[in-house]
Amino acid sequence: EIEGTFFYFTVRVDGIIPPAVRPFDEVRGEVEAAWRLRAQGDRAAQLAELASQRLAAGNDPAAVANEFDGSSATMTGLLRDASNNSALNESAIETVFAMEVGDVEVVDDGANQLVLRLAEIDVPTPDPEDPEYNAIQSRTENAIATDILLQFLRQLENTIEVEIHQSVLDRQYRQS
Repeated sequence: EIEGTFFYFTVRVDGIIPPAVRPFDEVRGEVEAAWRLRAQGDRAAQLAELASQRLAAGNDPAAVANEFDGSSATMTGLLRDASNNSALNESAIETVFAMEVGDVEVVDDGANQLVLRLAEIDVPTPDPEDPEYNAIQSRTENAIATDILLQFLRQLENTIEVEIHQSVLDRQYRQS
């Protein structure tokens, strides 16, 4: 017995219009806007590269930002998951965590060119008495164990023929 809702559709095609390139006069404004946007992006990338060279030379970030009509901010305590900072996107955070102290990198976050300089890395000292430390350690151990088990199962499935009887599994879990 099948339960559910079924929908039936009828479609009639009256004609087919082949694809065609729109006349330039029709898209002139869109092309011009796209060209200007690209030129602005290219110019911003060039300025960001110049700013990164000045930062790499040891200049003050606020002075460099002022020179390029930008803004400067210092971020401390940035976590890898960015849960304590929403100013940086995922790409910028990945870049920061791949940098060494003193490195300068330029990141395009889709809206802005970010020039990042890593001033210091603060590696916290774990405190085994801290409940948060223990929770993180437990989650990490569980994640590693799960990952190893999944890798083992994938390898087994690739090397031997595996047949899963889902109905038997379902019955077993219903009983327990």
